[in-house]
Amino acid sequence: MHELSVARNLVELIQREIRSGELPFVRTVSIRIGDLAGIVPESLEFCYKVVTDESPLAGSHLCFERIPFVVYCDHCRRSSHNPDGSMFCSHCSNAASSIVMGNELELTNIDVATPEEEHAWQRSP
Repeated sequence: MHELSVARNLVELIQREIRSGELPFVRTVSIRIGDLAGIVPESLEFCYKVVTDESPLAGSHLCFERIPFVVYCDHCRRSSHNPDGSMFCSHCSNAASSIVMGNELELTNIDVATPEEEHAWQRSP
């Protein structure tokens, strides 16, 4: 399962970004996923929960931003959104020259609780 290795890598990135000895309570982890990145968000979410269970990241949630697949055509100098993953320009039907976006997989934000919020969360039933 590809998403399991992505989830493990995501946890490693989070741990590197938060350099303190102890991880604060991480509420939300935001990531951008391109339509052609080969990631199924539901599978990644499941794998992330499995990987973070019984860890300092337990209880954190993933937030996804989907990025459409867009190509640029040198012939007509236009960009086109191609949800089917086609490398042909939807305007002039020539082969598109380059991918503008749609294959991203990026960690964009880690939302952590303040010490007061973390303390209140740990005390709640």
